[in-house]
Amino acid sequence: MSDNEIRPIFRLLTLALSIAAWYAVIIFVHGEVASFNSTVVPFKWYVFFVTVLVTILFFIAAVAFTFTTVFGYMPRMLFRVLTGKTIKN
Repeated sequence: MSDNEIRPIFRLLTLALSIAAWYAVIIFVHGEVASFNSTVVPFKWYVFFVTVLVTILFFIAAVAFTFTTVFGYMPRMLFRVLTGKTIKN
C-alpha cells in the first residue's frame, strides 16, 4: 500500500468531510448573496473580504476531500503540504 492510498474507513471519513465542506461553501455563498440584497443590515466591506477568504478555504477543502473520496488516494502535492514528506511507493 502506497503512503497516499486511502483505506476504506477513511474514505467514509473524507466523504463526510467533503459533504460538510460543500455545505459550508453553499451556506457562505448564500449568506453573501443575501447580504448584498439586504436593506436591514448595512453592507460592510471587511465582512465581505473575510467571508470570501473563508469561502475560498472551504472550497479548497471541499475539492481536496472530494478528490480523495472519489479516487481513493491523496494527491502528491496535498500529501507534501500536509505531512512535509514525499510519497514512498
